[in-house]
Amino acid sequence: MLAAEIASSSDSSYVDTKPALYQQQASCRYVLTVQQDRFEIRVDSRPNETWSEQHLSAPDNKLIISEFGLRCTISELYRGTALLPLRSGKQ
Repeated sequence: MLAAEIASSSDSSYVDTKPALYQQQASCRYVLTVQQDRFEIRVDSRPNETWSEQHLSAPDNKLIISEFGLRCTISELYRGTALLPLRSGKQ
């Protein structure tokens, strides 16, 4: 199982405890916490019995979770948001 949470700046106290709730689920192997107002993704993963944490914050950082067929840059994940709006065809 992969869980993902979109977090805003007003969620700061809640975001620190939420990954632990997902991690208690035996089937959960990945928890993504995606910040809404900045390029930042926390990736908690359990490839074996131990959880590890990784932070991605540069637009060209790669997010790769092969088990779920996920392979993209952070900028691709944020495409179409306020941080990286889609451009209309007009100039």
